[in-house]
Amino acid sequence: MFEVILSLFTLLLVIALYYPTRFLAFRLGIIDQPAKRKIHKRPIPRMGGLSIFLGFLVVALFSKSSALPSSMGISFGSILILSTGAFFIGWIDDIFTIGSKRKLLLQTLLGVAAYFLGFNITHIYFGPGWFIDLGLFSCPLTVLWIVAIMNAINLVDGMDGLATGVCAISFGLITLFSIFFGHNENALLAIILMGGCLGFLVHNFNPAKIFMGDCGSMFLGFMLAILSANIDPSGPGAIPVYIPFLVLAFPIVDTLVSIFRRSLRSFQNRHEQKKPRIVLSALKKVLEADGDHIHHRLLKKNLSQKKVAIMLYGFSLTAGMVSLLMLHLPVAFSWIVGMTTIYGIYQLILALEYNEFEPKSKRALQKDLEEHEILNPRSQVTKKVA
Repeated sequence: MFEVILSLFTLLLVIALYYPTRFLAFRLGIIDQPAKRKIHKRPIPRMGGLSIFLGFLVVALFSKSSALPSSMGISFGSILILSTGAFFIGWIDDIFTIGSKRKLLLQTLLGVAAYFLGFNITHIYFGPGWFIDLGLFSCPLTVLWIVAIMNAINLVDGMDGLATGVCAISFGLITLFSIFFGHNENALLAIILMGGCLGFLVHNFNPAKIFMGDCGSMFLGFMLAILSANIDPSGPGAIPVYIPFLVLAFPIVDTLVSIFRRSLRSFQNRHEQKKPRIVLSALKKVLEADGDHIHHRLLKKNLSQKKVAIMLYGFSLTAGMVSLLMLHLPVAFSWIVGMTTIYGIYQLILALEYNEFEPKSKRALQKDLEEHEILNPRSQVTKKVA
């Protein structure tokens, strides 16, 4: 009950912090201007992550969490320092636009710091008696996990209320799993952050009055990376690997789709490049925003922002429920459910009609049609008259 009260208090505090945060964003000029690839049509302040961060900070300190997370491997003080670092990486980018390479370097340094402060993914657990000891790969994979989730949340923060709602659902699922595994310290931090996200969603849902900005996505991404891997009190890697992946299903799927489609695009256009560096160039570009993410594809199907957000909330919640079901099934059945889920997600991605995933013959036909329309603009007029 105490944890629920803390979550509600965080929710109310973040709602109230919206007003000074909005005022400060305008004073500092941290405004997201409309652009061709962006969805919003008017200037909107984008420093809302400050309200979530301050809400978490105040409530976590008030709840005396510093005495709790001893079983997390990483202390509360370290989490506080590192999450503050994640927040400032995003805030600096919000103000100065430091670029994807510099931001990636800072994220990597943050991940290395987290590793040496006690957050270590030492093995990958698949089921009873079935795991991989990472050994020397523990450090790079721990850093990769942190950096990947931070950027995944940043990439899905491209539509009113989307990243905020997805993060709220993920923190809620982490709370449930942490309670199930008896990790009350992890559950406490997760439920506080869930309250913060729900409070911010009041002002961030369509039509949004404020955006969280990189400061919010970096902070929330870092906390999701830490808490999703720490669900079991034994430490990171002590739970089946599918749990954190399904808890963070939408951000991970969207990021993987971005990497694959950009890699395929580079491969398909390799004859146009003097020095083909297919996957490398795609990985560099994946940190940069574009207008072809999953939510953009759904918007192109004439769905409203509200409908798209609710659909993707449902996807995130369903994936979390699937992981809960898998946890209670025998290992063989749980992996059958897991493979079926992956196949279902694959079919949903195909339904979005990404050109890069189409057969070569269909891509060539589409290109010919586009060239025909460019060379014969009268054909479009004729269609309209007809």
